[in-house]
Amino acid sequence: LKEDGGLTLAQSHAILRYVSKTRFDCKMFEPENEATINECLDWQLLRLRPTIATVLRFDRIRGSSLVDAPSVSVQSLVGKADGTDPRDVVRTTFDMVEDMLERRGGFLTGSEPSIADISASCEVEQFALEHESLVNEYSGMKKWLKYFRSIEAYNEAHHGLRRQHDKIVDKSAKGSFVKALRGGAIDT
Repeated sequence: LKEDGGLTLAQSHAILRYVSKTRFDCKMFEPENEATINECLDWQLLRLRPTIATVLRFDRIRGSSLVDAPSVSVQSLVGKADGTDPRDVVRTTFDMVEDMLERRGGFLTGSEPSIADISASCEVEQFALEHESLVNEYSGMKKWLKYFRSIEAYNEAHHGLRRQHDKIVDKSAKGSFVKALRGGAIDT
């Protein structure tokens, strides 16, 4: 984000906070609401994003989805010596999301969507590209994603992601995922 006056922001959560504070008149930034939103944004960066990224990397290393039992060590990917199945790590994290949605009224920070919901839904959307059935095991999360998927701008923003995913899957299925990353199918 580059604003008149020289302000430049590159980090997504900083951009979300700035835009919502400067362009919208909302109760999101009353102290109690802001604290809950910041807690969710921090949780997303510390738990949700790393969990999803790790599992998606695990999928790529194995060359398939999580449908089959893991065939490589999870220890190096999730830092656990017990060989935990990545599905269990995701389910534990999604249990937390489901609990927040239920306790707080349908969204992560209350009964209305916030910037924390926008950001987290984008993370879950990436995961759902390959694991929609696992996401759909969570009724609250399924309803929550359905809300965001009903927004035209959300779908427009994810169109490129879906297109890139399809290219990666196609290249990966042909055994050339690394080649695709190094210059074949990935648009930058």
